[in-house]
Amino acid sequence: MPYHASSLLPTTELYIAGHWRAGHGPLTASYNPADGSLNAEWRMADAADVDEAVQAADQAWRKADWAGLYPHQWARVLQNIARLIESHQE
Repeated sequence: MPYHASSLLPTTELYIAGHWRAGHGPLTASYNPADGSLNAEWRMADAADVDEAVQAADQAWRKADWAGLYPHQWARVLQNIARLIESHQE
């Protein structure tokens, strides 16, 4: 499950255009494989959610604060993201 950046609490929401919100797709669930108990239920993204996310990403990378960076600066940002992901992998 994804995590809110401000905490280690899992969320069942999608992060699109800088905001957390529920998806509009089918309901899905995660179960504990050890005992079959329900971990969480959430709505998956539908085609409209994906289109919105792609449009938001396209607009974001074209902004001067990202598009104006040099490749080594992009690499630094992406390496920091990778470190954050690794630090929360548990």
